[in-house]
Amino acid sequence: MTSYEQTGYLVVRGLIPPALVDHLASYAQVLGGADRYSGGGQVPGSLQLYGDPIFDTVLLDVGQALGEATSLRLSPTYSFVRIYRRGQALAAHRDRPECEHSASLHLAASSSLPWPIFVKDASGTTVGVDLEPGDAVMYRGAELIHWREPSPQDWFVQVFLHYVDQNGPHAALRLDGRPTLGVGRLAGRHD
Repeated sequence: MTSYEQTGYLVVRGLIPPALVDHLASYAQVLGGADRYSGGGQVPGSLQLYGDPIFDTVLLDVGQALGEATSLRLSPTYSFVRIYRRGQALAAHRDRPECEHSASLHLAASSSLPWPIFVKDASGTTVGVDLEPGDAVMYRGAELIHWREPSPQDWFVQVFLHYVDQNGPHAALRLDGRPTLGVGRLAGRHD
C-alpha cells in the first residue's frame, strides 16, 4: 500500500523544475497585467483563473508523474490559478467530485515566509505542509478537508491541478465537462 493510499495525501518535492517555475510565475504576472484574472470565488478579493491553456498543459504534463507517485491512472479535469493576498484564507472544505485527486502546486510568493496548506488526513490527523516553489501536495480533494489560514504574504501564487481516477466512480467527469483542455469555464461551473 502506498503512502497516498494510507493517508490520502502525498508531498511531491520538485514536481516542476526551477526554470519552469520561473517561467510560469512570469506568465502569471503577465496574465495579471493583461487583466485575465477574475475575483471572488472561495477567497473573496483573491485573483483567480480557470482552465488557462498553459496551466492546463501543466495539468496534462505532470499527470503521469502524479499518477505514478499515487499508483493511480489519472485523467485531467481542470487547472485553477489563485493569487492570494495578505490576510486572505481558504476556509476548510472538500472539493467537488471533479477534484477527486488534487495537487496544490506552489509557484511564487512575495517572501520566503512559510504558509502551509492544511489537510485532515485519512486518519483524521491535521497535517500542515509547507511548499517551496515547484513543490506540490497531492490529496484526495473530494474526500479530505483542506484549508489555509490567513496569508502572511503580500501575494502568493498557487496552481491547483485537478484529476479523476480513470478507473474510479468519477471517470466520466474528466475535462470538467469541457470539449478539450485549455478552454475556459462552462456556464454553471464553479471552483
